[in-house]
Amino acid sequence: MDILKKDIMPITDSAWEELVEQAEITLKSTLTARKFVDVDGPKGWEFSAVPLGRLEFPKGEKNKNYGIRQVMPLVE
Repeated sequence: MDILKKDIMPITDSAWEELVEQAEITLKSTLTARKFVDVDGPKGWEFSAVPLGRLEFPKGEKNKNYGIRQVMPLVE
């Protein structure tokens, strides 16, 4: 697959080698976090928040036992 259309660009082979080398250096330093981060997904368009695994219990509510789930909303 030739996404960069190398055959129609007026760039020499040595210049392409330099571009590819610099792109590899930049991408490797930028994308290294993916090795350390757990990625869970894709979740789809209906997924709007990530549960934090915690409950908030409202104060001042006597004789009522309930908790509100804590979530982290997703931003588009």
